[in-house]
Amino acid sequence: MIKLNYILQGFGFRDFKDLLHSFFGYTFSILFIKIDVIMLLIFATIHFLFGFNHFF
Repeated sequence: MIKLNYILQGFGFRDFKDLLHSFFGYTFSILFIKIDVIMLLIFATIHFLFGFNHFF
């Protein structure tokens, strides 16, 4: 993890959390990203079960 932080500091970020904040904004948190991924998997499963097995 220290090596990753060292590489990210070369690109102007403080650490990995600062990189995530720059991607998703400071209003989003890791919890929101986890909920978003879980909801995406639930909707993908529902579509797959009803036969919509292609990507929209």
